[in-house]
Amino acid sequence: TVMLNADFEDGTLQGWVARESSAGAHSVAVTTDDVHGGAYAALVSERTSQGSGIGFDVDGVLDPGVRYELTAWVKFMGTPTEDIVFTAQTGESTFTTLATLTGVTNEEWTQVTTTFSIGSGDLAFIYFETPWEGADVVGNTTAFAI
Repeated sequence: TVMLNADFEDGTLQGWVARESSAGAHSVAVTTDDVHGGAYAALVSERTSQGSGIGFDVDGVLDPGVRYELTAWVKFMGTPTEDIVFTAQTGESTFTTLATLTGVTNEEWTQVTTTFSIGSGDLAFIYFETPWEGADVVGNTTAFAI
């Protein structure tokens, strides 16, 4: 059983990084404001596009084609709220939506659970973002926390 258990309770991002978009840099940091079930959460803010998110390099950690379960607590920190999308990048321009996590609000923390598998490729990077709305569309840039 492979487990990526990132609870951020040591006050660090535990290997999670900013998933940059072509629209520019954003902030991914540990916060103590408005957290769920502990002292820390990861805050994704100052987002410049829907693709500005938080991700983890799973190359050598997760195996292609194997089913894994994801459970996370998520919350929007402003408006508008929308779905959170869990995505895998397995190549320079190969992106796969692993799950659309619905029901996320800015009023309370929402537990989301899904199963997923990643494809094979040159990269293995999983990340959270908001839905893609088309080329040259900024999309939802509301801050969110995990």
